[in-house]
Amino acid sequence: MESQIWRVQQESCKNIGDYNSTYINYHPLSAYDFGEDDLPQEFSHDLLPEYSQYTYPAYLNTESASELACPKFVGESSSTSKHPVFAIKWMQHGRKLITGHTNGEIHVWNGVTLNFDTVNSLHEDGIKVMKWAKDHEWLITADKKGCIHYWTTDLNTIAKHQAHTSQVRDLDFSSSYGKFASCSDDRIVKIFDFGTFKPELQFEGHRSDVKTCAWHPYESMIVSAGRDSEIKFWDPKSGKEVYTIQSHYNAINKVRWNKNGNWLLSGSKDTSIKIYDVRVMKDFRTFQAHEDEINALEWHPDCEELFVSGGGDGMVVFWMANEDEAYYKIDKAHYGACWDLAWHPMGNCLATAGNDTFLQLWARPKPGEGLEDPKIRLDERVAEMNQAKPAGMYGGSKLFADKSYISHKKAQSLAKSKENIQRGSKRM
Repeated sequence: MESQIWRVQQESCKNIGDYNSTYINYHPLSAYDFGEDDLPQEFSHDLLPEYSQYTYPAYLNTESASELACPKFVGESSSTSKHPVFAIKWMQHGRKLITGHTNGEIHVWNGVTLNFDTVNSLHEDGIKVMKWAKDHEWLITADKKGCIHYWTTDLNTIAKHQAHTSQVRDLDFSSSYGKFASCSDDRIVKIFDFGTFKPELQFEGHRSDVKTCAWHPYESMIVSAGRDSEIKFWDPKSGKEVYTIQSHYNAINKVRWNKNGNWLLSGSKDTSIKIYDVRVMKDFRTFQAHEDEINALEWHPDCEELFVSGGGDGMVVFWMANEDEAYYKIDKAHYGACWDLAWHPMGNCLATAGNDTFLQLWARPKPGEGLEDPKIRLDERVAEMNQAKPAGMYGGSKLFADKSYISHKKAQSLAKSKENIQRGSKRM
């Protein structure tokens, strides 16, 4: 009987990453006046299973930024609707995750075990972006039809507005959280009052789709970029364009401000990432590791030099702003594009979402711990999918073991062409 219980427990056990143990153990220690030699090490180098209780929280490790990267695979869960995940965010206190899908659904997940919790489906089309307002009190989401929804912390919708005539690509709040900016494929950047949802200003300087926008962390400045490969700086008070930078050779998919307010990060379809110093309006470093377009960029919440990128090649890369080479590359974090990234509020784990309908959790490894090769894990997942599911699943496509997505229609056309060839050879 005991062996049967043990077997069931082993089969049902799920790899989890509990990121709270370091804080629970740190607070009692910080209440005492320890000398430098008496304090626990940043990592316990004896590699005992209880190493985590001696690990410093992420915000205390900012001087050794390389230890804050999260390349260790912890767990994954697949979307129950089998639709690609475009947006991912941590909920208040980091205990749950929310994901936005191409069918307009919002899924809620347990942030530790990645078990599915609840679902909301009020959007009529795919959700492209989600943003939390101040202190995670309000959530706004936008979809492909240009609609913006307001949500409470328990994910009850309270308002719906038509913001743009085309799909909304990005959203960002001002430092006071009283206003927010949105950009769309209609080539317009708009500023709305958050309380009344009245449009106050709109900027129409872009020559094509506007794919991303970001509000300065503490100044009155908005930056936007898009398909015309231009980064434009706007003054939200006067409504005028301040400056334009053009350093990429293709569409710019993402821009993100650093919390210091001096650095701006941009990721492009030309597979490059650039950092600009806005005090001189010039880029001072270019990063190149992805084989496809850059879809997602996020700065670490505590360390101003560390950031992570996700691309159309499914790769997730950790970078240091003062180094040209990538700190760590996860070659196949997702099959297909990686659409969004979200650091945990505590900064010691990372959630990723992709076109393969999976959301994944990554954490800091033990000192000296060998990391799992994601290619092996994903090859096993592909084999299981192809064996268990027919063509047409997973958002209208089937996953093949040759690491490529072939649409169901294309697979049918290939099958028909083979049949025609066989018939012709029989006739001859």
